[in-house]
Amino acid sequence: MLAEINNNIPVFYSAINVGANKKVEGFVMDSNGYHNLDQVKVAQ
Repeated sequence: MLAEINNNIPVFYSAINVGANKKVEGFVMDSNGYHNLDQVKVAQ
C-alpha cells in the first residue's frame, strides 16, 4: 500500500535561519528551531 501512495506524500524542508554577532556568547543553535536563550549573554 505504501508503494501505491509513495508519490503522494508531500516533502517539507524548513530552513532555520540564525543571526549571530561577535558579542553574543553562549548561544547554541537547536536543530528544531527552539532555541534556549537562558545561557545567552551579550557583551557591551
